[in-house]
Amino acid sequence: MEAKTHIITSLTIAAAVSKYAAIPFTAGYIAGAALGSVLPDLDKKDSFIGKRSFGLSRVVQLLFGHRGFTHSLFCWVLISIICLYYPSPFTYGLSIGYIGHIMGDFFSNRGVPLLYPILKKPLNPSHFITYRTGGTSETFILVISVIVLLTLILEEPLVNDFVQSIKVFVYDE
Repeated sequence: MEAKTHIITSLTIAAAVSKYAAIPFTAGYIAGAALGSVLPDLDKKDSFIGKRSFGLSRVVQLLFGHRGFTHSLFCWVLISIICLYYPSPFTYGLSIGYIGHIMGDFFSNRGVPLLYPILKKPLNPSHFITYRTGGTSETFILVISVIVLLTLILEEPLVNDFVQSIKVFVYDE
């Protein structure tokens, strides 16, 4: 899945979680979800985040390879535990964005090693539905996600949360 699709699908998931789990839809929450949505690709030096990691992605790629440890449920659980020690809308968003990325790649033709390090074999629902990265199906996923995201964020409670978080940041209210 391309970075733009990871970001939009994870923001859509984050907006839905915000609405139904009463997590404020703040600028920090959105930033965390956006970062979390690309963070698993730190294991690929030419990815969106890899190009901006000042060489860290080269180390991660050498250690784990692309779609290895960073694309596993184990890694997500570790990150989520760390986030729980620093509870904030940003860290909640980070965890949600991260799992959104893994879910997105799970449905790709290549799948992901969900059970790494126990099982390093990539898993995907190959008998159900998969997509090719950058293909027509991914574009469809992106368009549907944008529509759902706009529908969710334009609802009054989420807009109010976001506007209030900006006021606090700008005006220190």
